[in-house]
Amino acid sequence: MNKNDAIHAIAGSAAFWLPNIVLHVLKGPDASFSHWGLLASLQAFTTVATLLATFFFWSEGISLRRIASWMLLGIWVLGPVWLSINSTFTGGGFASEGGWLSVLLAILLFPMTTLILSVYDGSILSLLIITLLLGLACVEVTAIPSRFRRRSS
Repeated sequence: MNKNDAIHAIAGSAAFWLPNIVLHVLKGPDASFSHWGLLASLQAFTTVATLLATFFFWSEGISLRRIASWMLLGIWVLGPVWLSINSTFTGGGFASEGGWLSVLLAILLFPMTTLILSVYDGSILSLLIITLLLGLACVEVTAIPSRFRRRSS
């Protein structure tokens, strides 16, 4: 891991989770199902746009797979931090007693806690969509056996 990998992880998590924070700041507990559909689209768009912008403008020879994998890791590892910031606006998260300790513990257990917290937050759909998209970006196409690839005539 180098400095660029950490930057990609932070940029990926910020691109994914910031639209969620903006929704919580603007709507608070009044967010409805229609807002979650818009949120899923917006989170996927901002994350993919950040991935492509990073690759084309600031990659310095780093492969797309490497950038995507670090962004995906950042989304999952830092998810409890961003979700705690979200819940702070409704009286939970850092506003509650022991909030920092809870976040620290949640980061240590990040795959499970990010998934569970995103269910309560309403961002589970977008988390699964972007995990699939970034996961596909991490796959090397040449690693797919030739019998599964389409043969050219």
